[in-house]
Amino acid sequence: MLSDNYTEKLIGIKDALLLNVENIQDTMIIELKMKKRIHEGPRCKAHTSKVNDYRIQCVKDIPSFNQKVVLKIHKRRHVRPACGKKFYEHIPLVPKYQRTTQRIWAFVIDELSKVQSMKKIGIRANISSSTVARILDHMRYSCDSLPEVISIDEFRKFIHSPYVHTVKKRLSDWYMHVGTTDSKEFERFHKCVETFSKWESEILNAFESGLSNGYTEGCNNKIKVIKRNAYGIRNFKRLRKIILHVTA
Repeated sequence: MLSDNYTEKLIGIKDALLLNVENIQDTMIIELKMKKRIHEGPRCKAHTSKVNDYRIQCVKDIPSFNQKVVLKIHKRRHVRPACGKKFYEHIPLVPKYQRTTQRIWAFVIDELSKVQSMKKIGIRANISSSTVARILDHMRYSCDSLPEVISIDEFRKFIHSPYVHTVKKRLSDWYMHVGTTDSKEFERFHKCVETFSKWESEILNAFESGLSNGYTEGCNNKIKVIKRNAYGIRNFKRLRKIILHVTA
């Protein structure tokens, strides 16, 4: 028989007693109960170890050994001799009124940081996609300030220019080259010259500061992948949270 120390390491719950392990199809059912101990009443703070009755609580846990895991807990309901009030013992990792462990929440939050759909995460965690969405709803992100720098796309050989004055000269040469052509084939380049002229100061500043929009483009790519994997997300707040979580 495994010692209590090995049981605690295997299950991850202190003072847990392993009663039985059963495999049903692709699910591992771990039956356990807690060591009997003195509990404090939630309101009156009186101490008692008197047990009124037991109930079985089945709680989903994170997958293990390539199987779904369910904890089948023999949960005691204690009674306070002074007032007769009853309360259930506290089980570590199992929040009150929840049917999933805290490890499930941590697992889902970690999986949400990867670019994948909530349905896929739910299948891996043995929970519904709506439960994954509810976990996402509990996450909070705030934006304290706006970015100080907004950059635009640069192209051609300008990005390889080592100095600002080199970039400025190459831009002037390009303006002159495009300006000497009146063909309709270069009409789009004329509009491009207008745009570059309008944002020339910002373009040159990018070469002086060394800042670029590489991170922004990476975020845009991740957002597109998130949308494709989820086949679109109708709830904007959830989409925003997933984006903030993935790019954090």
